[in-house]
Amino acid sequence: MSPSDLDTRHRRYISACELSKLTGLSEDAIWRYARNGSLPCIRLGRKVLFNPQSVFETLEGKEPVKND
Repeated sequence: MSPSDLDTRHRRYISACELSKLTGLSEDAIWRYARNGSLPCIRLGRKVLFNPQSVFETLEGKEPVKND
């Protein structure tokens, strides 16, 4: 993981492309998991964003913290 990846991981919300680079999951997998509710995301109009901390907690099997 590079220093820029650490910066991305601590940003509040990132795109599916950025999340793909950070997690090693394909963008297709990220979109599929977001659609079926397996990955936490927020929708702003047509844009879908991911909170890296919540995604990593979900992938690690922890309950993600709600960021309202």
